[in-house]
Amino acid sequence: MVYLSIMTDFQAISKASKAKNEKNDCAVRAVTVVSNMPYSSVHEVFRLCGRKPKRSTAKFITNEVLQALQIWREDVTKQFPAKTIRTLGRMLPKKGCFLIHTSGHILAARNGEIWDWTKGRLHRILKIEQVTF
Repeated sequence: MVYLSIMTDFQAISKASKAKNEKNDCAVRAVTVVSNMPYSSVHEVFRLCGRKPKRSTAKFITNEVLQALQIWREDVTKQFPAKTIRTLGRMLPKKGCFLIHTSGHILAARNGEIWDWTKGRLHRILKIEQVTF
């Protein structure tokens, strides 16, 4: 699959989210970052998989979306000694995409950069998954 790289930074994703009057869309934003697809396209896939507007996303829906987009994940939590988002930011590799799970939140990292409002915060990491296509 070839995707257009329309969303180039976190601010553009936030702007697209506000245009749809969304909130609690961390899963949509995270998948937008790792898939390199436009926010509106990813949002539509989430809607088709059962996500309700302005509501948090159930994990099984996120899993369905990732499967529909042919995005595969591998648990790499044990490879990172980081326990919080702040410390993880310092040890992320310069290449690759990751989905990071915290309590009630999911965020993405791409090419060594965390793409979320939790960047630099002390949110405890529960799981880190490396993304492949």
